[in-house]
Parts: sequence; structure tokens; C-alpha cells
Amino acid sequence: FSVTHRAKKGNPQPFQKGYLLNWTSQKTIWDSVFSNPLKVSPQDTHLIVTEPPLNFTSIKEAWDEMMFEEYGFKSLFRCSPSTLTAFYYKQTHTDNQCCLIVDAGHSFTHIIPYHNGKQIQTATKRIDIGGKQLCNLLKEQISYRQLNLLEETYACNLIKEDVCFVSTSFYEEMELARKKDPSVLCEYVLPDFVNIHRGYVKLPDSVGDDPDEARKPAPTKEQLIRLSLERFTVPEILFNPSDIELSRWG
Repeated sequence: FSVTHRAKKGNPQPFQKGYLLNWTSQKTIWDSVFSNPLKVSPQDTHLIVTEPPLNFTSIKEAWDEMMFEEYGFKSLFRCSPSTLTAFYYKQTHTDNQCCLIVDAGHSFTHIIPYHNGKQIQTATKRIDIGGKQLCNLLKEQISYRQLNLLEETYACNLIKEDVCFVSTSFYEEMELARKKDPSVLCEYVLPDFVNIHRGYVKLPDSVGDDPDEARKPAPTKEQLIRLSLERFTVPEILFNPSDIELSRWG
């Protein structure tokens, strides 16, 4: 949220498509984080940094230079988030030698196989679809059907993270959504940034038992939207990018 706020004030975002490109903006963020709330002394601190798989060598070298020469950290370990996930999986599943990790980020998604804790780089795949595309699609669907949220990226991103899911039985879920089944239907309270600073899912019993009332606004002072098939149709573009006219593999 702080990065988005800086961008609105005219400060460029440090990351573009998952890669750190604007070091000046990022250093401002680091200065703030290291001093408060972390309050760390770099000279006495070992640092772990996560980076995208198959990161550019020039960016890796710039990371090392910044962390050692600018801040003076005692040591630095760079790895992808999937490497830490694979390490944890290996510790908890000692009998399994292989695992496949799907790392969905803001701008793209990586599919990364591991064998005995080591990444198989030749089999690592990347698709240029991530949370940003999912959030934009969710904004369009909500804005077309209920309430204009095209300028509310922050709120829609929270909605996506709180209620969206990948369906294991897509057509069955579609039938449930058509019937306005409570297992799919939910109400979401939007933030007003005065009394409610973060949106949240309203309790299921507040949705109501009458299916015919599913699209009517609830009689409360809160600003509500109702979600059903959007919850699982939006993540489907990870598997079928052609749904949003992208000629890419899912």
C-alpha cells in the first residue's frame, strides 16, 4: 500500500514486472524499513533476500553491491521464494524427493520443479499472468455488474485475496452459482477508510436464505457487494489466458 501511495504522489514504483529497476525509490523504502519498524543494525545482521527465478545477473550484482557497500550487512543470501518453500517441504516430507511449486506473483507466474531440494532450471516455466491481471479482471466484472470500482485497485486486490479461489470442479461450482448457493455466494464489506480501513467478508448467515434476494443490497449502513461466480472464474485465467484474449499458455 505504501508503494502504491508513493506512485500516486509521482514517485515511480521500484519494481516493474517483478524486477527491481528503480533503486533510488527502493532505497527510500529500505531506509524506512531498516530503521523503523525493524530497527536493525546491518553490521550485526544476516540478510535473506528473495528474488524472481531466473533473475538477471545485472540485478543480482546490484543487490550485492547495495546490501554490502551501502548498508554493510554481515552476510547476504539470495534465493527465490520457491526455494524456501521447497526447503520447508523437504523438511516436512522426508520421503518425497520431488515437488512442483507454482509461484503466482503480481505480474507473472512461475512453475518450478525441484528434485532433492535443487531447482531444475531447464524445466522452469514462466507465464506472463499474475495477480495484477486477476485484479483488473475482477474490477471489470464488479464494476459492470454492481458498483464502479475501476479506480479502487487496493480494495479489489483485498477482495481477490480474501474470497477468490481455484475451483477443482468448475462446472459444479458454476451450477451452484447459478442457484445462488450459500456455499459460493458471499457478501463483502468495502472499506470506507474512515471507520473501516480494510474490507472483510461478512458472516455467511448475513447473506440470507432467499435466493431471489441475492442481488439486492443488504439493509445496512455498510457498503456491500455480493460475489458468487467471480470468486472462481477470475483465477481461471491462470489456466486459460485466452479468456481475456491473451495468446499464451496457461
